[in-house]
Amino acid sequence: LMAGTGLAAPFTFTGGAYPGTGGNCGPTLAVGASCNIEITCAPLALGLATDNIEINYNDGALAQTATRTLIGTGVPPAMLT
Repeated sequence: LMAGTGLAAPFTFTGGAYPGTGGNCGPTLAVGASCNIEITCAPLALGLATDNIEINYNDGALAQTATRTLIGTGVPPAMLT
C-alpha cells in the first residue's frame, strides 16, 4: 500500500488528502511506472519554508520509505493598482 505522510504547515496535499486533487498515485504502482502527487504550499509568513514528505510503500519484500525535501518561499502579496 502506497501512501504519503509527514506534511506540516504550510504544506498540505492539495484538496486535503493524498495524493492531492491533481495527483494520480493509487495504492499500488507497477515496477518501472511513475505517478504524481500534488502538494500546496501556503505560507503565512515571508521567507523560506521547508518540510519533508515521506512516501511509504512495500517493494514486494519489505516496507520502505522514500523521503523528499519540500521548499517553498513566502513572498509579499502583489500590490493592486
